[in-house]
Amino acid sequence: MLTTIAVIGGVAYGLYKIFGDSDTPYTPPRSSAPVFPSRQRTRFPQQTQTPKPLYTPQKARFGVPSAEKQGTRKFFPNIATPIERDNRLRVFPVVNPEGEVHNVDTSAADSIFYGPVWTRILDAYEKGDFIRGRAVLRRISSSEDRFSGYSVSIDGVEAFLPASRAAHFYHPEFDATRKCVALKVKNVYPNGPRQGTVIVDAYAPLKYILANQKKADYRFDATPFALAMDYDSENLLFPLFGDRLMRAPLREAMSIAARKGIDPSPDMLTGYFWQVRITDADSDSPMAEALDILA
Repeated sequence: MLTTIAVIGGVAYGLYKIFGDSDTPYTPPRSSAPVFPSRQRTRFPQQTQTPKPLYTPQKARFGVPSAEKQGTRKFFPNIATPIERDNRLRVFPVVNPEGEVHNVDTSAADSIFYGPVWTRILDAYEKGDFIRGRAVLRRISSSEDRFSGYSVSIDGVEAFLPASRAAHFYHPEFDATRKCVALKVKNVYPNGPRQGTVIVDAYAPLKYILANQKKADYRFDATPFALAMDYDSENLLFPLFGDRLMRAPLREAMSIAARKGIDPSPDMLTGYFWQVRITDADSDSPMAEALDILA
């Protein structure tokens, strides 16, 4: 009986200590587990400016620079052949018309591509540079009895200039035979029955030099660059768009070439970029004087 009373009393005292009128609030026992703050979604302020990209591609610029930037060689492609820029005979990957890649080794003595001339041709083909050649034969199609193009010699290597890519010399009244021509190598056949055949383009250099030229570039006393493609008894001829020709006195051009150590014969003055000064801004046939030859 006494034991039962003692148990009841102990329980009652414990309840009193917990829920009684004590001034000390109840504190649960401290747990060993860490207590984390409640997770709240963080709101970031709205961006008022679009972030700048890490890289902004720039539009490529081709053609002839403006009048303020003209006068420097770096704007012009390598056209100063037959002076060879790279003497290393090496291997060139060349794609044939079927889309197959063939390695052409200009250092292999038993290859038709052997030698420094082929190195220069394939290097120009690989880089898209211009190269000078000399028209040796005006070809007539035997089946259609019409002009089909020119056989061109690039320091002894024969290439073919189709009539459709002959530019100024497409017209029957102009003949490129024996004249030097600025060319772009369009195709090289590395294998097959046409192995060693080179197809060139004379329109690409002319388009390059005229791409960004404007009418203001041919105003009086302007000094544009132009491509010499032909000559007559008195003048060096520079084709312009619209079947127009700009003329510069041949004698002055020959003197400039001679001073720079270039063969001054008229046949050798063509196929070069020249800087000229406009002396008569006639809209149909401007006159100019030669200032410099870029060679």
